[in-house]
Amino acid sequence: MSTPFAYCAQSKYEILVFYNKYCHHCKSWLNSTGANYEKDAPKKISTTIPKLLKYDLSERKNMQLYQDMLSSGKLTSSIPGVPAFIIVDENQIEVKRTIGAMDGEEFYRFVNDTINQQTS
Repeated sequence: MSTPFAYCAQSKYEILVFYNKYCHHCKSWLNSTGANYEKDAPKKISTTIPKLLKYDLSERKNMQLYQDMLSSGKLTSSIPGVPAFIIVDENQIEVKRTIGAMDGEEFYRFVNDTINQQTS
């Protein structure tokens, strides 16, 4: 029997996805990889599954959250474009990022490589 997707075995990492609802590449990722994360992540991620948090930067509250993270030093630098995929640790401090369109395989490779580098 397969284990249902849950964040019960809490990963110390989270994946922050910053996007804009008007961005074609963002919509494409959100409708494919982003929409299927709960189903696909347990098969594609080799460690505990990080929570995926999505923030539309065209919304004021999300832009404020981004600016707060940037000004507090939790993000290493500003985001030059979207979609932006940022992995943060349990203190919400940026570990690694990638910017721009990618398919599901590239996304899961980025997540696995980042987490594996941090734990080795």
